[in-house]
Amino acid sequence: MNFADYFESAADRFPDKTAIIFRDEEITYAQLRRRVDLLAGAFDDLGIRQGDVVGLLARNSARYLEMLLACAKRGVALEQYNWRMAPGLTAELLGESRSSVLFADRACWEALQIDGLDVGRELAKVVVEGSADGVSGIALDDVLAQAAPFEGDAPRSDDEALMHLFTSGTTGKPKTVRLSNKGVVSVALVCIAETGWTSDDVFLQVLPLFHISAQAAYNVLMLGGTLIIHEAFSPEAYFDALRRYRVTRLGLVPNMLGALLDCEEFDSRHFPDVNTIIYAGSSMPRSVLEKTLDRLHCGLYAFYGMTEMSSVVGILKPRDHDAIRAKSESAPVPIGRPSMGSRLRICAEDGTVLPEGREGELVVRSDGMMLGYSRDDLTERAVRDGWYWTGDMCYRDEEGYCYLVGRKGDMIVSGGENIYPSEVEECIRRMGDAVSDVAVVGIPDERWGQMVAAAVVVRKGFSLEEADIAAWCSEALASYKKPRRVAFVEDLPRNANGKVVRKEVARMFIGG
Repeated sequence: MNFADYFESAADRFPDKTAIIFRDEEITYAQLRRRVDLLAGAFDDLGIRQGDVVGLLARNSARYLEMLLACAKRGVALEQYNWRMAPGLTAELLGESRSSVLFADRACWEALQIDGLDVGRELAKVVVEGSADGVSGIALDDVLAQAAPFEGDAPRSDDEALMHLFTSGTTGKPKTVRLSNKGVVSVALVCIAETGWTSDDVFLQVLPLFHISAQAAYNVLMLGGTLIIHEAFSPEAYFDALRRYRVTRLGLVPNMLGALLDCEEFDSRHFPDVNTIIYAGSSMPRSVLEKTLDRLHCGLYAFYGMTEMSSVVGILKPRDHDAIRAKSESAPVPIGRPSMGSRLRICAEDGTVLPEGREGELVVRSDGMMLGYSRDDLTERAVRDGWYWTGDMCYRDEEGYCYLVGRKGDMIVSGGENIYPSEVEECIRRMGDAVSDVAVVGIPDERWGQMVAAAVVVRKGFSLEEADIAAWCSEALASYKKPRRVAFVEDLPRNANGKVVRKEVARMFIGG
């Protein structure tokens, strides 16, 4: 049973139920199945065969998920590109890929100059929706008009690649991650079990479908729920959808949730049927956590995971959030305990498993483990004896909770002392409501090698000065950890999954 099989099972059980709502068009499971079968049949006319890789460069839409389902049905891997990347990087990644066809929507075609992309080999280009007028590709709609539906079954393999996703590239060039049907389906089943998904759920998808956060959308289509797709995040459109479609579940990154809570139009009555909120992508500021629990009386879950593990390996449940809230504001917030079927260890560099309270690198294992990166040397560095080394420095307490200290690659070394940005960021967040957002980076310093610099977003209606930040941190941190430079900014640079892009923050201080 692969992803397409689970979808077809849902279509067998709920043929007349609404599967997807996009731009106010309601698509039933029976209609979606017909569209997927026709698209899978069109692969023959495009020369796409089982075992091939095809690229997709598109914004959120119903067609996006039709493409993934058709690929799963035909045993084709869908390589999903971040449409926010620069044209040069897109061309470079396509050049390293073995994809034979690139599907793209018109918006991406123009923004990324697809006609001019030089990938160093022959690459067929297909416009996902609409005509191909004025571009070098062909229109998928024209191919579909002549295609015959594919209603068979491709041979199945646990190790068959379902998709290729790209890492966020916050510390370097994005890596291509190959995920199997088995991995994606197993993690979806874990999430369904851990958070109580049902076929009655209505989920609002605003996070990008090219990211592993789309796993929630897979849950819906495997179970037989209803999925509302938005192309981008807008608080006004979000509030409207919650009311109109009786949404029961939300999936957000913390800064989006904070934006909703801070919006002037916010009213808890906008959330009449919401029973569950899942957040991931970055840690939840204590102030946003408190507001969420005060204003939205529903189950709150935190997912910790990564693309390489097909999403979640650690989880915080509603009772965990209640326990966190009961502790002092200075108490650290854990990333979670292992999700069902996941193993988590804290290890020294030589692989020695460290005891409770000792800081080391988090290594994980589950059925969601990637098949590997596209480059074997990168896979060999990241996976040892069946365990994935995350690059996250953590420690574990006696209750089994893991606490993130910081990213191994983000560490600041100042005068020989190691400083994790997350510790300094959490300290600044504890200044209260005046701090809306903060990012800490290391920048070059002639005397100490690096110095600590903080970019701070001040909440509307408050004021802060650099001296306020310095005085606060001097009271709570060792002197070498306090920021030597502070910049007040309107917003922080973030990638598609809500993570701060630290190299962009560093440029605020050093240019380049």
